[in-house]
Amino acid sequence: MGASEHVLNETEFPLQGPGFHIRLAELIEVVPDNDWQWSVLECIGIGTMPWEMRSGRVGERVLASHVGFLMSWHELREFADGLEWTEELLVVAAESLERLDPEQLGVDDFTGCLMTLEAVANTTWTVTGRPGLFDDFDIVDLLRARYGGS
Repeated sequence: MGASEHVLNETEFPLQGPGFHIRLAELIEVVPDNDWQWSVLECIGIGTMPWEMRSGRVGERVLASHVGFLMSWHELREFADGLEWTEELLVVAAESLERLDPEQLGVDDFTGCLMTLEAVANTTWTVTGRPGLFDDFDIVDLLRARYGGS
């Protein structure tokens, strides 16, 4: 693993406030189409789940694997579109399934991931991303500018 893989850009901003609640779908709309392996590692929320899945089943799918509930980019967008309210959520992206190391994920070490999106206690979004994922912009910087993150 190269040194650049350990460098992550990070921003944090409110998940909600008077008159707003930032949904996962809003965050990922700035991410271009990709062929990354996405995984939901934690999910407590309310919404209409895709694929005729009940929301309780998402938690079961997350717990059923050491690498979480695996999704393609298209599936993540469908999932995000149906997720209307978020209490806790942890989503990671990696270049491939092989880059999702269960031992690292088990100790919240996401250095092998391209990006993470985490909602904490219905109060804060924390987004990390590897700089240089796209030539013309940085996703984390764009979200920081959009939502006033630190």
